[in-house]
Amino acid sequence: MNHTIAILGGGNLGTALAKGLLASKQFEMKDIIITDKRGHRLNYLKGKGFTVSDNNAHAIRHADIVVMSIKPQQFNDLVEEIKNYITDKHIIISTITGITLREIENSLGKLPIFRVMPNTALAICESMTCIASKNCNAEQEKRITSMFDKMGKTLKISEDMMSAATVVGAC
Repeated sequence: MNHTIAILGGGNLGTALAKGLLASKQFEMKDIIITDKRGHRLNYLKGKGFTVSDNNAHAIRHADIVVMSIKPQQFNDLVEEIKNYITDKHIIISTITGITLREIENSLGKLPIFRVMPNTALAICESMTCIASKNCNAEQEKRITSMFDKMGKTLKISEDMMSAATVVGAC
């Protein structure tokens, strides 16, 4: 089974992203896998028709885009679980508040990394998403920006503005 995108974390934001990817007609259900460690959440997502797993390593093996959509305190455990499965074919997207591009790079290697701050309006393609990136070429930048453009509006910002974007985006 090949999935184009693995969303690691099936909470509110991860689920909104998955719904937005479908609503914007960029992906089909078969192209998305969502992981979570909570059985009740996996059951909910499976009931909505999503492919789900509690195994992050399995999910990323079949994806070229890996979205880390977890709480900041879960970051180190997630990295330990996936670092041996991340390859240079992956594009990493993080919605994790307070975890910098440098921290992600130090943990996973020199990969194309995007730090995005959307809001749950992704689900209805009405999000305002701020994006900062590192180690990306023009094609990767265009691909990820375009992906979020189809779910609302995007604004490329410097990473030092991400904390402010987090506060504004949550309003």
